[in-house]
Amino acid sequence: MARWLSMVSGLLPAGTAGDLEEGLRELAELIRDVGGERIGPPDVHGNRVYVPLTARDGERYILRIIVERYLAEPPRCTFVDEHYQETPAAWPSPDPRGPFRAPTFICTPPTAEFYRYHRDRAYDPGEGTLANTVATIFVALNDVSGYSGRYRSARRGPAR
Repeated sequence: MARWLSMVSGLLPAGTAGDLEEGLRELAELIRDVGGERIGPPDVHGNRVYVPLTARDGERYILRIIVERYLAEPPRCTFVDEHYQETPAAWPSPDPRGPFRAPTFICTPPTAEFYRYHRDRAYDPGEGTLANTVATIFVALNDVSGYSGRYRSARRGPAR
């Protein structure tokens, strides 16, 4: 874990390393505590953090978190494919009981998209940690009542 953190530190944008580095440490603790490779190790590219997540049905998703100003602003989140490209097929299905509005946005705090949609809600910087963001979305992917599998576009046809 220490080796991973030292490798990641060199990839962080200047001026954000302190806070974001601490956020990555907290995320590493979450990953260790959850175990079972249900949350994979993050892949950090500057201010973009990619985290593989496994849903309750075994589907693998990659959550992209864009951090502009760690904790000062809510993280921007979306799902991407294995090449880190945005595509509808990378998303869970929309479900009125869950936070996924495929393929548009994830409607739950602490995502920036949630606060853009719910202007009556105020962002609390304490809730925008990487660990809390990942845990919130991981729980939603494993919720019986709000997760209904991978998104199937009407134009795409059967899932592969």
